[in-house]
Amino acid sequence: MKSYDLVIIGGGVAGIAAAIEATKLSMNAIIIEQGFTLGGKTRLIAHKMKSYNQNGQELLEVLLKDLDFTKVDILTNHSVAAIYTDLVVTATNGEDFVKVQAKSILVTTGTYQKTIAFPNNDLPNIFGVITTIELLNLYGIKPGNEAIILGSSFTELVKMYLEIAEIKIVEVIDPNDLIEAFGKDKFEGVRTSKGEYKADFLVVCGGLLPAKELLNMLDAEMEYDSFYDAYKPKLENHQTSINGVFVAGNLSGMKKIHENIEEAKETVNVIYKRLGESNG
Repeated sequence: MKSYDLVIIGGGVAGIAAAIEATKLSMNAIIIEQGFTLGGKTRLIAHKMKSYNQNGQELLEVLLKDLDFTKVDILTNHSVAAIYTDLVVTATNGEDFVKVQAKSILVTTGTYQKTIAFPNNDLPNIFGVITTIELLNLYGIKPGNEAIILGSSFTELVKMYLEIAEIKIVEVIDPNDLIEAFGKDKFEGVRTSKGEYKADFLVVCGGLLPAKELLNMLDAEMEYDSFYDAYKPKLENHQTSINGVFVAGNLSGMKKIHENIEEAKETVNVIYKRLGESNG
């Protein structure tokens, strides 16, 4: 089992920035990322939407150029299955398991899309925001020719992607007006208090939640965040209530991209100082 000074879980901008800082401090580090490439949600938006996310695209490009792949291990297409209190981390891609020993762990898993509960929300051809962007942006797949958008968060971003793909937007629905989705074998439309609308697919824009599941495994202390309307990890000097486990990025609260980068760098320096003190 290989040992690392720092195991970074999540390969978005915060994780990349943390790895760059770790290499500058001569720390032995690894990034574990569940996707096939680094960049996280910024990668999705930056891929084609330069006009929407100019700053994010430029920052991501700079980070990837600054990352020395010869000095940090990168494990993509692997999801962390467990973190243990002795700071052992296991990850899998569905076929093999990788186990590493960490002296410190930095969780930069960010956020995930919130669902909206409504009757028949499990019909095929109902997608979340991230799934829709991945289909259109990364794989070039059109879910259909006509779409309905449900929600109030990220609707403008979704509109831009659908328009680029030349997909007709039938209606943008307020969740408070929705009665149900309908369809025999797949999504065919929605019934609302203002009428009935038909389309090939539905995009659900329910907002974001902190991706804190790995910290829940460790029973890390949480505190309420009014912005998320959810619980996020309670931190003291970037460290969770679990000794040796730290957090950076949007998991600790929504911030601008450059703020996440600076927070990640600052957190790595805190970890570096802590490791130096523990080694005498």
